[in-house]
Amino acid sequence: MGFHSNFSILNHIHSFQLSEIFVDEINPVMRQMGYCCGQRLTFTPLPLICYGEGYGPCMIARDQDYMFYESVSNQYGVNVTDKFIYCLKCFTNLPPEGINLSDNPGDQRKYAPLLVAKEET
Repeated sequence: MGFHSNFSILNHIHSFQLSEIFVDEINPVMRQMGYCCGQRLTFTPLPLICYGEGYGPCMIARDQDYMFYESVSNQYGVNVTDKFIYCLKCFTNLPPEGINLSDNPGDQRKYAPLLVAKEET
């Protein structure tokens, strides 16, 4: 087998070891230059799930505009924050009463007016 053979396990092992040595040597240099490390790191954000009820669970993709309402309560000495997220399509179809803040169908419904929702991009 040649050096560039796709089936060479030995070459794969040596390439991996060389990569580890390179990262160990380059990380301190990159940190001195103000970077986090010498590796190529990527982050893929997960899509948000819309609270809309009419269209099933909508997914809000990365860089897509959406509306949200943040409810903060302080019951029993504990701060609780609920964030209600809506895609623009579902937000425009909300009832005039506003955003339903009740989690349980049997509870008395509490509404937040639509004017307090904020747009995020």
